[in-house]
Amino acid sequence: MTDMVPNKQPFGVRQEIFRQGDPPRDAYLIERGRVEISRLNGDQKVIVGYKQTGDIFGEMALIDHAPRMATATAVEPTVCVVITESLFKEHLGKATPMLKKILTTFTGNLRTMSERASGLPADHS
Repeated sequence: MTDMVPNKQPFGVRQEIFRQGDPPRDAYLIERGRVEISRLNGDQKVIVGYKQTGDIFGEMALIDHAPRMATATAVEPTVCVVITESLFKEHLGKATPMLKKILTTFTGNLRTMSERASGLPADHS
């Protein structure tokens, strides 16, 4: 394994972890704490949900390399294990071609449904 020692990152209350539209980067596993996932619909913030200890978020960016479709904000003191692109690729490399295709198709479908639900144009460039 390339990243033998997990990279942990603390976040304070109301600290943004990433913002909707940011370039894709790492995913995060919450070791402790709670994170709000929200989207902007025009000027209005819409809370999509919350992630808590044991949950992973930001994973879609590692699969399809598209900009972030939501904003992640710590709502209490939070510590995350950072899942880097190299670590993700290492694990994905062990998957079958069919599983890889399922992941990319699922991610694309999820982005399209989310964009349609929020009234935003679909853009998968």
